Amino acid sequence: YVLIAQVNNDVVFATADSPTGPFKQHHIETPEPMVNGGTGDATTFIDDDGTPYIICSNKSGRSHVYVIPLRESDYLACERTVEIFSGAGGREGNCMFKYKGRYYACSGDLHGWNTSHCYYISSDNILGPYNREAIMINTDLDYAHVTQSGFFITVNGTEDTTVIYCGDRWCNNAGNGTGYNQWCPITIEGTTCTFNSLSQWSIDAVKGTWKIGPRNNHILNPCFEADRITVNSVIGWEGKDPNAEGSSGAGNFCLSLGAGATATQRIPENPTIADLPAGTYEMKADVRGNGQISIADFGDTEMKESVNSSSWTEISISGIKISTGKATVSASNTGGGTCLMDNFSLICTDCTDPTPVVEETAVEQARGTQNIRYNASTHTVTVSHPYTTMTCELFSINGRKLFGRNVTGVSDAVSMQLPERTITNGYYLLKMTLDGISEIRKIGFFK
Repeated sequence: YVLIAQVNNDVVFATADSPTGPFKQHHIETPEPMVNGGTGDATTFIDDDGTPYIICSNKSGRSHVYVIPLRESDYLACERTVEIFSGAGGREGNCMFKYKGRYYACSGDLHGWNTSHCYYISSDNILGPYNREAIMINTDLDYAHVTQSGFFITVNGTEDTTVIYCGDRWCNNAGNGTGYNQWCPITIEGTTCTFNSLSQWSIDAVKGTWKIGPRNNHILNPCFEADRITVNSVIGWEGKDPNAEGSSGAGNFCLSLGAGATATQRIPENPTIADLPAGTYEMKADVRGNGQISIADFGDTEMKESVNSSSWTEISISGIKISTGKATVSASNTGGGTCLMDNFSLICTDCTDPTPVVEETAVEQARGTQNIRYNASTHTVTVSHPYTTMTCELFSINGRKLFGRNVTGVSDAVSMQLPERTITNGYYLLKMTLDGISEIRKIGFFK
């Protein structure tokens, strides 16, 4: 196994007999030719034929993007670099995916730990020439789901191929947590890439198809973190309204509305985004001041809810029956002074999806040697592995423990059913510990 990393703007190579190490440094080298003599924000890309490459920008300024082939015999050296892009403004978060024989090199703004657009260029040849750079559609609505481009995973199925974008929220300076990856599906039509900013979706890894989850929040930039800094007009919302430092929960920012001001968002904001599924929805927001939320254009008369509070207060509108596939949500200051709003959501309350995020398929069975399997239809966990002690624990997504069971001294397969009466429909974290070795996975629970 070859481990490749960036160190002091050079490339370090290390090797090991196991993917878990221990790795031993082989050597460090500077790829050539390269502007300013060093790499910036590098990732690896493995082509369908197994040929490895480094995708990176240059060290200072990062206005040049390169493809660097690795020595085919052992992956332990850089071949001559090939520049595939240069332009005004730097690019970082460099990464690549391949879709139907075409290569897509992607990158983000020089925003450090913060969010950015996702830019891309594409070519039929990995070494170029590449077409003109474009911004991936929809990434300007909430800066790529409040992330910066990290890497991609391509799922080739029996019916379709889905490219999954992995975005980084890698530093808590932005208030979004440390080390959180956000996964969103990409849609490609011709050579045009569209970003689908979703808080919940599911994928069929066998078929290679995906769909929006029943508990997806359909409001974009709902917590006003995407702008990264204080701005005069928040993205994803109409009304030329600024954000402000301070938040009702996690994050650094909220919406700031002056006297009589209103911010609106049309859903779907972009026609490339799928229509809202028909169903009953609930809209929520946190308000501090004289504030009102409303929803219209959904197939019935406009619905409103307001509050006057000196502290953060959650307000909601329930029983919203959406039948037109769209809606317009609004946030308004109904008094004088400044009204702050945060943490918006529009979620379907009666939409159902029997498909869990993690399905009990061959993909699941291949993970690890413990052979832990979850059956989504019967809500049972089966372990077929000799062990001395076993602990099964179920947690909410927020980390609250809901269920626990210990079993000792069983050397054959054992099954246990999760407590259906005390768990509502949704997604949970299942932690299995066998003889001191733990594995955590996300599962779907639907009755």
